[in-house]
Amino acid sequence: MQFHTIYPSPSLAPFIQHYWILETNVYDGIVTERVVPTGNIEMMFHYRKPFSSISPSGESQTQHRSMISGINHSWFDVSAGGESGSLAVTFYPGAAASFFHLPMTELEDRSIHLGDIVKKEAFSVEEQLAEAASLQERIRIVENFLMKRLRPVATFDTKLIQQGVVLIKKCKGQIRASELAQKLYVTPKTRELISSQWLLTVSWANPVTYVLEANRYLLGGTSSSDFFLPGLIILTITTTVSLIFAESSTRRIKV
Repeated sequence: MQFHTIYPSPSLAPFIQHYWILETNVYDGIVTERVVPTGNIEMMFHYRKPFSSISPSGESQTQHRSMISGINHSWFDVSAGGESGSLAVTFYPGAAASFFHLPMTELEDRSIHLGDIVKKEAFSVEEQLAEAASLQERIRIVENFLMKRLRPVATFDTKLIQQGVVLIKKCKGQIRASELAQKLYVTPKTRELISSQWLLTVSWANPVTYVLEANRYLLGGTSSSDFFLPGLIILTITTTVSLIFAESSTRRIKV
């Protein structure tokens, strides 16, 4: 069994914590490792025989040849046997949004096929990795894929995420949203939005909630600004219709 940790090129270093590669052969037998929850989203490619995931209940499932995994709340085991080879990309907290423009909450406790997000690109990378002759070539293929998809979130948002993660880790998670907002020197409005993220249980059917959630994703580095616009349009239309209806109803009232 061979395990390698490789650090990214300078252009990707602000987003990628590291790559790790695991290869086994038939003489290694069955290799099983326990995966515990972390604060990192990972993208993985199996260029040989894929791993099997084993849930705490004992349910086993063969992993996709390429997949992206969100933040998990529980452990699980992975098992490799025979001629297996895997390359994983470990993103810094909040950094995956610069490559995959969807709410990262959709990946929570899930691992989905990369092809469901980037379609033909995923299959192309899978084929290239399977045909590559060295680890260096495989890293180059993955980095080319990432560079083509790189659309960094706003610098302010990135710094806000990084500082927030540092404070949360420093306090071991024992910090209120209001205190975190104060330490990050954000405005009262932003503070309210952060509070809405962590302290409220809300419905997506409410257009006001949609706008708040859009801002939440922007602040959390999990969506582009395009996500905010539909909610703003819905809110504007709903508010206008409500005001017209209210005014019409008031005129009908007889005193």
